[in-house]
Amino acid sequence: MSARVILVTGTTQRRTLAGPSGSPAAHSPLSVPVPSPPWGPKTQQRQLEVSVPVSSGPKLNLPKTIAFAVASLVVGVGLLFLIVQLAGSGDVQFKLGDDVFEVGDAERFAEIIDDDGPILFSSLSRSRPIYVQHLGDEAESGWYAIDARSPSDPDGCDNGLVWAADNQVFADACDPTSTFPADGKGLLQYDIAVDADGKLVVDLNQDDPQ
Repeated sequence: MSARVILVTGTTQRRTLAGPSGSPAAHSPLSVPVPSPPWGPKTQQRQLEVSVPVSSGPKLNLPKTIAFAVASLVVGVGLLFLIVQLAGSGDVQFKLGDDVFEVGDAERFAEIIDDDGPILFSSLSRSRPIYVQHLGDEAESGWYAIDARSPSDPDGCDNGLVWAADNQVFADACDPTSTFPADGKGLLQYDIAVDADGKLVVDLNQDDPQ
């Protein structure tokens, strides 16, 4: 005896089991229920949607960053300009105690002056610009602190005293015919010395310079 079962998706079918000759079997027909597959048209597929927050990190505000950088640069340049202006006007005073100016290491400044000539400090105290001059081979001696204002017009001559390197003399900018030797003889001068630490110090306290 052979048997055939035909499955038809989506519905429940009944198929009669036939005998060898194709005639109905002697027994009552057998009904075989066939369930619809889960992927059939009546099956609804549900998708689970999960929202996962994704952090993109801190956001850079480019215009604000550029504005801050520009503002910082402007402030820095402004402060530098103010310091330079104050130093030139005499409002910034380089002092150690009361009107005592510490130039720095005597040996180092001796080398600089020997190579490039006297150094002008435009305005240290009470509008008294000075030249620091060094002559000789010894860093402990040979120092001169010379008033750099014009001898002929101390208050009115803007350029004051100038160093003429070619002739190795000081010249009055407001009276070119008036010159002075390298040691400043004939000009106002201040006490200058090398202290125990090898620092060059100028005393600007004098009411009547030499």
